[in-house]
Amino acid sequence: AVGLYRLCGSAAVKKELRDAFERDSASVNLSEEIYPDINVITGILKDYLRELPSALITKTLYEVVLEAMAKWPLKMAMGVPDAGPTPANTVALLDCLPEAEM
Repeated sequence: AVGLYRLCGSAAVKKELRDAFERDSASVNLSEEIYPDINVITGILKDYLRELPSALITKTLYEVVLEAMAKWPLKMAMGVPDAGPTPANTVALLDCLPEAEM
């Protein structure tokens, strides 16, 4: 099976959907009846994220997440209670996000 985000869908349908978002994003209907190929929707999302003026996931946040992912399985294997995510950890990750650009 090919990963959901590996395919991009029809270029013509992607252009149609992108144009619809640019005209009035609030009124776009992403129902399966209108866009049965999920790869079109994920393709538009990939394009949007790729075209952001600054990275959504900063280098600092990326490193923090990688470190947490590396430690979590070890804690679970060692039987550390409450080794999962905590609200404090979530807030710490959010603090690593860049400021909103308005």
